[in-house]
Amino acid sequence: MRAVDNFDTYTAPVFTLQEGITTVYMSPGQGRLISGQGAVVKLAGSSESERVLSDSATIEGSIGEDARRTPGYWEPPVPATIDIGMGQQQQQLPHTLMGAVVALQELFDMARTGEDNAGYAPGVGRVLQELTRAHKPWRISADTVPEMRTLLEAFKQSGHR
Repeated sequence: MRAVDNFDTYTAPVFTLQEGITTVYMSPGQGRLISGQGAVVKLAGSSESERVLSDSATIEGSIGEDARRTPGYWEPPVPATIDIGMGQQQQQLPHTLMGAVVALQELFDMARTGEDNAGYAPGVGRVLQELTRAHKPWRISADTVPEMRTLLEAFKQSGHR
């Protein structure tokens, strides 16, 4: 997901501008290992091209508890028949801090090779490779001291910013 896709260039947050805030970072979402690409935008201006400073500023995600307790997803079969049924909810991984780090390392490998890995959406490897080649920083949140230490060590080993 790209945060800039949800940016409404036809509105101006008047109260924010009155407080002197003219430029903001837009997060693509939360509660996911990788939630998408963050953006940097100006809150006022005459054209979209003038207001969007960076439509892809960061690769954003989380290894915090919020990312490890995401609900499952359900893809109903079409058409649903009596022999197939309505399908079952599939759990999203990871559920533990170690699982989050393993998944993050898989994403680092995908960014390096450009190849997809089973369990991730098609094309993720190519997109991550393009973003890392463009030197986009990773912005991964962590809430507790163990999460922060684990995350710092994972990035140190990977060589990513």
